[in-house]
Amino acid sequence: MRATNTFFHDRIVLFLLTINTFLFIVYELFISLNFDVNASYFVQYRAGASADEYKSGDYTDILFFAIFVAVVYFAQFILSKRIYKDQKHASWAIMFVSTLVLILTFLVTWALFKLR
Repeated sequence: MRATNTFFHDRIVLFLLTINTFLFIVYELFISLNFDVNASYFVQYRAGASADEYKSGDYTDILFFAIFVAVVYFAQFILSKRIYKDQKHASWAIMFVSTLVLILTFLVTWALFKLR
């Protein structure tokens, strides 16, 4: 009980949790508003591999990006909350790295939607 109270009273934790929650909600809204079941999406880009550098996929490949973001968000919350009472700095590192992963995932998905 004490670790949970101090976890939610730590300003750095609240700051990173707010950023990650915002990124999670914006990403899920971005996917849901730009999502089309009938469209074909580029899901891979391999520079210099061959003439066919873009690999296309269907809507399930884009849904896996949304599932990945949800897994990253909830895993960082659970892991950082469990680790916080023993190693506060490790908890901050987990949350910061997940912030970077969420930002990079958003940028990659945005680029794939723009290529469509």
